Amino acid sequence: MARQIPLHGPAHDFAKLTRELRDIKQHYPKSDTVILTPETGVKYEVLVHTMDAAREYEAKQGNTMRSIGLFPTVVVSTVVK
Repeated sequence: MARQIPLHGPAHDFAKLTRELRDIKQHYPKSDTVILTPETGVKYEVLVHTMDAAREYEAKQGNTMRSIGLFPTVVVSTVVK
């Protein structure tokens, strides 16, 4: 299930990350947890946006936008070296 999401110009593509996570969610519909293991030096802001992208996405239902849950439990971990 490994995925790579290249930078979109100089910025991270959080929308693509959410789309990829939606695909993973289809394979594991009962899962509500994602574990993030950021590399050393990842900026706090990038980590927060990544967590937000993993939790939910906006979808139009009729004339209304609605939040749909993906992985509402986000765990931040570290790699033991």
